[in-house]
Amino acid sequence: MQVDPGNARVTGHLARCVANYAVQQGVHVDAARRAQAAADFLTSRALKLAPDNNEVKTLRDEVVKLLELKAH
Repeated sequence: MQVDPGNARVTGHLARCVANYAVQQGVHVDAARRAQAAADFLTSRALKLAPDNNEVKTLRDEVVKLLELKAH
């Protein structure tokens, strides 16, 4: 991310990892909320960077489903 912040695929994969962290057992509630917000933001950003990229769309769908977010 630091080397290429405009890379939608990397942003999407980072979001997926953050979402996985958010739903792990034993994660403090506040940390989980922050991670959920970060994953939502990152996948939304990735879609803005590459709206036609199927991999990014799939990652967004996975995060929305995993975190039970409202798709926008």
